[in-house]
Amino acid sequence: MLSKDQVNVLESLGYSHWTRSGHNRLYIDAKKIGLDARIGKSGLIKEAAFNGESIDIHTAAAILNGKYYIDMEDESIHTVIHGGSKLAGEIASYIENRIEDDLNAVRDPEKSFMGAFLDDGIRGNSLVR
Repeated sequence: MLSKDQVNVLESLGYSHWTRSGHNRLYIDAKKIGLDARIGKSGLIKEAAFNGESIDIHTAAAILNGKYYIDMEDESIHTVIHGGSKLAGEIASYIENRIEDDLNAVRDPEKSFMGAFLDDGIRGNSLVR
């Protein structure tokens, strides 16, 4: 189980702590990991990109509506998308790897880029990637 300090660091990276009905999770929004979707007045996606590369709107919708989280009980990572293309699956795998990197960084900060931030006592502040 992650410590309160580790949860605070993940929250500073954009994760949201959610507890309900016996579940204890840290969610991350795909927009915080590289999805840029422009939504029109109709509420539909007009254009989208992931990490600066254009993607089709159907893939963007699948990624945008996906769920990406760390289960706090066993520290397992979950990426759930419905529909979408092969590219959506590849992006979901990328997101899963990013979450794994973040999780590993808080488990052992001395081996990560976050170690310097933690040593300087910047816990809880926004860290820009």
